[in-house]
Amino acid sequence: MTNSNNKIIDDTVNSIHSIQRAEASPFLFNKIINRIKTGTPEPIYYTGAWFLRIAVTGVVIISLNAITIWTVTKQPQKQMNEQMELHKIAQEYFGNEHVSSYFY
Repeated sequence: MTNSNNKIIDDTVNSIHSIQRAEASPFLFNKIINRIKTGTPEPIYYTGAWFLRIAVTGVVIISLNAITIWTVTKQPQKQMNEQMELHKIAQEYFGNEHVSSYFY
């Protein structure tokens, strides 16, 4: 097992010998110098798709926040209604006794 691992490691290390030097295009230097001399950058065009994505994302985030706020503000009223119903049921069941002591 160690022989196969050593062979794999040796093959990996020896693969460096087969790497060739990268050669640039002969006109690359001239292109770079020409672009530096002209000094005008190429225009960047933004398509409507980017703006549409940003707008949709904003609408989704605002909608989720609005739904969350609406849900959170509705919960105390619902909880209060449930407590009032439980209080009425307890009064009917136990009669005229003071029922608030049963909830605490």
